[in-house]
Order: sequence, then structure tokens, then C-alpha cells
Amino acid sequence: MANSCVVNDVLCFCSTYYGKTPKGEIIDTLVGFYDDKEIESAKETLFNIVRGLSPKIDDLPRCRTRKDGSNKRRLDSDDLLSLIEFVDKKNVELPPVYASDVRRIPSFAPSMVDNVRLADSIVKLQQQLSDVVKELAELKSAVKGNRNSDDITATTVEMIADVHDVHDVDTDQKTVPSTGQSYATLFQSKDDQGQWFMVTKNKPKPTAVSRKITGKGSGCGNSSLKAAAPSGNKPRNWYCFVGRLDPDTTEDDVNKHLGDAGIAVVSCSMLKKTQKWQEKYAAFHVVVEFAYKDLMFDDALWPIGTDVRDWVFTNSK
Repeated sequence: MANSCVVNDVLCFCSTYYGKTPKGEIIDTLVGFYDDKEIESAKETLFNIVRGLSPKIDDLPRCRTRKDGSNKRRLDSDDLLSLIEFVDKKNVELPPVYASDVRRIPSFAPSMVDNVRLADSIVKLQQQLSDVVKELAELKSAVKGNRNSDDITATTVEMIADVHDVHDVDTDQKTVPSTGQSYATLFQSKDDQGQWFMVTKNKPKPTAVSRKITGKGSGCGNSSLKAAAPSGNKPRNWYCFVGRLDPDTTEDDVNKHLGDAGIAVVSCSMLKKTQKWQEKYAAFHVVVEFAYKDLMFDDALWPIGTDVRDWVFTNSK
């Protein structure tokens, strides 16, 4: 074992839990407990230790400098754990690591980091609520000192302050006349004299609805106006791809199978096998009458594993 030792709180925590706790939980604890500088310093310290080992490690990863940002702490933590994992796989013996201040070592398992974060969030919310109550109390005091303001505004501010002030609850609350406006609209504008006034929202104009009909009459008297003739009586067809059949399957086999199912087949042609893997299967371009297109996609009609799709037409080059 090396004679020298290393004093670093972050490295002490990592060496204690590495191999006993999932890597992700260790990183979560590092991010939630230590600040950016502590993690970055621990990473650089470990890189310097490994870089100075003898014999030297040729494939040692470089120490990446992460830019400042919201994700910097997590990236540095991941780099630190990755280096520890790299050294562990190399069976490299590191000097013992100690903590300079045991209070800077989390006294809980990494799996409890979510509870710690929740408690920290509650503390922050309590502080924010305290700041809001303080600002509302100051606003209430300012309004009481200037009664020349609009009565509705003064009363509204007093009510908001009284509702949120947990130290001074006014049991004789005043009411605001119903105006159909929210508190937010009462404070969003002033007139030329500096007095508050309510903003009236412009009602949206109704959108005109376009109307459409299909003519059914025979015209007006001897009118020469005529509708266009309907399209010809050319029968409609539906085009399908049928694949992943046995390579010995023939066009006659497909025609007979569909005919026995009562489907009128217009044409059936086997597709050319241009790739080596296509020799394992038989695939066909099948055209049926339009009325039978839904029957083609009845899964009970086809053997297990057969691939049946609508035929996709592409523009020829």
C-alpha cells in the first residue's frame, strides 16, 4: 500500500460507497450534497494522482474541463466516477483517502438523496413564502398611508395582505364589489392621471362560416346550365404487397388461395429477387377489385408470418 495519503472529502465519500452502491445513486448524492468547485477539485486531484503513478498508465483518459452550466456538476461527477471505475478495472492501488471534515461527508445512504432534496425544496419554498408575505405587508402599509388611491385597489391589496399574513389576521375583512374582473386586471393599467383602471377585453369577432351544398335539382326551367358528367365506369382496383411466403410459392398458388376465399383477383405477379436475402421468401404484387380490399387485410386469411401491406407507388426516375 502506498505510504502517502490523500485528504479530500468528495474522494473519501466516493471510495466509501464505490462498489457497494449503484453508480447513478452515488452521482445523485454528489450533485445534491457538494457544490461545483468541490466536485471539480476532487476530479482534478484524482486525475493528478493517477497521472503520477509508476509505472505510468498509457491509456489514461484525459481530464475534461466542463463549461459552467446547469449540468456541469453532474458531468464532473460522472467523469470522477468513470475514472474510479477505470482505475478499479486496471487493478491500480491508490493511496488511502481521508476526510478533512466529517461534517462534509453525507451521513445517509445515496439512496436517500431524494428525501434530502425534498427537504431542501421545502426549506426554499418556506423562504419564498416568507418573502411574499413580507412584500405584501409592506404594500398594505403603503396603501394605508395613502388613502387618495382608488378604493377598490386599496381594499383589494388589504384583502390579499390579510389572507397571506400569517402573523396578523384581520377578522373583519372587507369585500370587493363584484366587477367581473380578476385581481390581475385591476393592476395592469393606469390612465393619464396615474389612476388605476380596469381593462376591457375586446370580444373576438365571430368567424364567418363558409357554406357548401351539392345540387340535387333539375335546373330552373329551360336553363342551359348543366353539371359536369360523372367520371367513367372504369372499375377501381386495389394494389397490395404480399410477402414472406415460402420461396416455392407460385402465382397460381396465390390466385387459387384468394379465389377460394371469394376475392376477385385482377392480377398477381411475383416480384424479382434482387438481393441475396430475398431468396429465402416469395413476394407478390397482387391487384384485387376495390370491393375486396378490406378482405385482403383479414389476418385470418393468411398463414402466420405473412406480410401483407398496401402497395406504395413511387415516381419513376
